[in-house]
Amino acid sequence: MKVRGLTLFEVMVSIAIFSLVLLVLSQLFQSYGNWNASLNTREEAILQAHDAMQMMIAEAQGAIAINSPAIGASSPSLVVTLVEPGQARFPSGAPNWTPDQGSVTVQYQVAAQGLTRTQNSQTPLLLAQKIEGMQARLGADRRLEVSLSVRTGSILCNLNQSGFYWVKSL
Repeated sequence: MKVRGLTLFEVMVSIAIFSLVLLVLSQLFQSYGNWNASLNTREEAILQAHDAMQMMIAEAQGAIAINSPAIGASSPSLVVTLVEPGQARFPSGAPNWTPDQGSVTVQYQVAAQGLTRTQNSQTPLLLAQKIEGMQARLGADRRLEVSLSVRTGSILCNLNQSGFYWVKSL
């Protein structure tokens, strides 16, 4: 019985086919990695916007007053007055408590870099990037509706969230 091996040509063809298969697989994995990174970036922008909307609703619910928008109106910003966190609730020697005695004004608005939160006249804090628009609306039914437009790649997503407020609108 004669043992026959592979010829040099057969080995070269097998290596070439194997190399092509590896090249195709590596391109597939690279494309998947790029797609996954793109998806994570989009998801992060939407999560930032969602967290910012929750923060706006929560602060409006705990506010002394909602300065803007007026009831029944829409506005591209939300302005609320909050009790100063470090302020004593019932100062000693004071016969009456006035909630706006140590108050803080907070404004949410869209700037060039994204959605910002400005407390009094301090430097704005960037809450969410890739935000292109915002609308806040106070309903007569005591509902605050916030809408944000988020740019994720070439897609513009509109996110909406609402909650009830318990203070008087100014």
